[in-house]
Amino acid sequence: MKMTIRKIICIGLIAAWLVAGCSVVERFTGGDKEQATDVEQPVAPPAVSEMEKYPPPLFTGGEYPEPEDVSAGSSVDPYPVSQEPETQPVSEPTTPTEGSAVDALPGEENMTRGNVMIETVSTKVSKGIPAQVTLKIAGFLPTPCHVLRAEVDTVDAQNRVKVKIYSLAPADQMCTQVLHPLESDFLIGAFKKGNYTIWINGEKVANFSVSG
Repeated sequence: MKMTIRKIICIGLIAAWLVAGCSVVERFTGGDKEQATDVEQPVAPPAVSEMEKYPPPLFTGGEYPEPEDVSAGSSVDPYPVSQEPETQPVSEPTTPTEGSAVDALPGEENMTRGNVMIETVSTKVSKGIPAQVTLKIAGFLPTPCHVLRAEVDTVDAQNRVKVKIYSLAPADQMCTQVLHPLESDFLIGAFKKGNYTIWINGEKVANFSVSG
């Protein structure tokens, strides 16, 4: 009797286990499947139109604009090139109008007097009596603003021809302080037959002769 009850209990446990196992199998393989509510479903991205994939060019017509047509006489430059700023020309110092060195200059009494650096002196004597004698000098003026000025005295008893050589420049003018090359010739007078010496600023520099 005891043995029969134990068998009945074991058979009941086995039957309960089988029923539970069938329910699990049916849940996943056969019957209605339960949907999980706590799992997020992936969201498909929105459809992208062809216009959004390939946007049109920034410029109308799908091309970069052509440069403006520059016709003859037009001042428009489609591709301007940077240019250096224009520089104003530097004005040269003004000097008095230079004629012959022995001619007086207008307003020279108000000008600044300067020295002349003389390097060479020569004379040219014309034919005939009286003879025209030209004095030619070369050297340097104090600045580009100076002009040559000469004063010739009358011939003395020793046939000395005295010449004063100097330069003049406007008193109120600023000028570059640099020597300026000088080459000038001027007539010192007409002379009769004889031998003469030329003195410039108190120094004997040359001599010449006039023959008949």
